[in-house]
Amino acid sequence: MVKRVWVPLCLCVCMAACGENAESSVLTTDASMPLHMDMSMVASDMEVTLDQSVRMDVTPSNSPDMTADMTLNADAMLSPDMSSECIDGCVDSTLTWGRIGGFTPYNVVYTLSPCNTQAIQIDSFSAVDPDALRCERIAPGCTAEARITLPEVMAKFADILASNAFDFGAVYGVDSRPVDGQVFSIVYQGRELLLGDPCEGSVSECTNPPRAVLEFADLLWDFGRDMENTEPSCAHIRDEL
Repeated sequence: MVKRVWVPLCLCVCMAACGENAESSVLTTDASMPLHMDMSMVASDMEVTLDQSVRMDVTPSNSPDMTADMTLNADAMLSPDMSSECIDGCVDSTLTWGRIGGFTPYNVVYTLSPCNTQAIQIDSFSAVDPDALRCERIAPGCTAEARITLPEVMAKFADILASNAFDFGAVYGVDSRPVDGQVFSIVYQGRELLLGDPCEGSVSECTNPPRAVLEFADLLWDFGRDMENTEPSCAHIRDEL
C-alpha cells in the first residue's frame, strides 16, 4: 500500500516567495564551512545580565544578515576545580630539616609539626636549658603577609611525596661529612632525604638530586630563615646564630 503525502499549496508558494532570504537564515553543515571557529566570529557585544547569564550577538563576516543569539549560563560553566580558593594545609607528622654534620658547636633544627606549628631549635651540647634556645609560631597561612607561606610549602611537599623521593636510600650529591663538611637533611615519618654537594665529573656513583627535591630543600631553608629574621619571639635565637 502506497501512502500519499499532500503538501499544502500555500507552503510551496511561501517558500518560493522567500527565495534566498529563507536559505540565508538557516545554519547548514556545508562541507565548505570550517570546523574550527573563525576569529571573525568573535562577539562584538557581550552583556552579563543580573541572572548571571552571558548573552552574545555573533555575526559572521561572510553572512552579515545572520545573527546567532547564544545565552550561556555562567553557573553551569564553572567547575569546582576552577576555584582559586587558597587552603592553608596541615601536616599530619613532624617535618624536620636543617644542615647536619661537620665539627660545629651546635645544629639549628627547623620543624613543622601538626598541624601548622613551625619551630626553630638550637641543639647545643653546652646548653643548660634547651627550651631557652627555641622559638615557635603558627606558620603563615593564605592571608598572611609573608614572603613564604605554609600553602606554598605544602604544595611542594605533596609533589615530593608523590615522587617517592624519600625512597632513594642514599645521599644525593657528594657526602662531605667525612672531611668536616655538611649535608642538608629532611626527615619525615622516620625517612630521611640527604642532599650533599653537587656531583663532580671525577666522582663515581654520584647522583644529583632531581630538580623538585632541590627546589623543595631551598624552599624549606628559606622558610626557616625567614622565620628567624621576622618572628619577634625568635629574637634571642638570632643573637645566638
